[in-house]
Amino acid sequence: MAINARGNFWALKPDDGRDRTHIPPQALWIFFLRIAQLALAIIVVGLTGYAADTFDNTFNSLGYSFFVFAWTVVYLAWLLISIFFFPIAYHPWAHLAVDIVTGIFWLACWADLAHDASNLDNAEDYYDNYVPYSYRGSGYGRIKRAINCVKAAAAIGALEWVLFVISTIFLVLAILGHRRSQTSVPAAESKPVQMAPVGGGPPPQQQTYPENQQGYYAPQNGYGQQQQPGQAPYQQQPYPNQEQPAPQQQQQQQPPYQQQAHPVAPYPET
Repeated sequence: MAINARGNFWALKPDDGRDRTHIPPQALWIFFLRIAQLALAIIVVGLTGYAADTFDNTFNSLGYSFFVFAWTVVYLAWLLISIFFFPIAYHPWAHLAVDIVTGIFWLACWADLAHDASNLDNAEDYYDNYVPYSYRGSGYGRIKRAINCVKAAAAIGALEWVLFVISTIFLVLAILGHRRSQTSVPAAESKPVQMAPVGGGPPPQQQTYPENQQGYYAPQNGYGQQQQPGQAPYQQQPYPNQEQPAPQQQQQQQPPYQQQAHPVAPYPET
């Protein structure tokens, strides 16, 4: 598989079905820079470990170098695993934050080692100038080598810090360029996928239907009932405006008024 040194080098496994579009592209030499960072961290912890064993004591700088080494190994292991095996665990801003923090740790580490190396160097000069050679003992050469290991660890720690500064700068540029490329490229239009039948036949044609097709509603009669098939359409007959004659007053047949004969009272004569 050809490796593109100028493209997205981190996507070395494009055919494994994992999405790596969120990983900012970086050049091939960044990978070798990470290998150099790991190698220098191993060298530093080896030198400080020898010094701690020789002095039978761990100075603050020696103990701190052990911590920074462990931090660097965990960070680079996460970076490798998240990019090549589990891209879903990778986040560019988390990558940048951890890279900056690791650089700060190495800055403090080599500065602390340089301070202790300066003190040990002064002690070595005093020992060489004021202690006779016959009183130095057999362990003098081993102590001197341990002091030189602390000096070398400080120098290599400074180089490690420079490498992390370089990786941080190029990581910032990669993230910014990746974000600009994502915002400038328009979203691709989705196209319908035609499924070919088994056997190599022609793909089935997609059946289209007219849009906004209104359904047919059968006419309804005056009473809201749907007309039965085969039946003549019902036409509503107009109601005749017939004037009904006013009802005749029924003459109540009352029995004739019978005047009762009242006896006529005799009027008094005037």
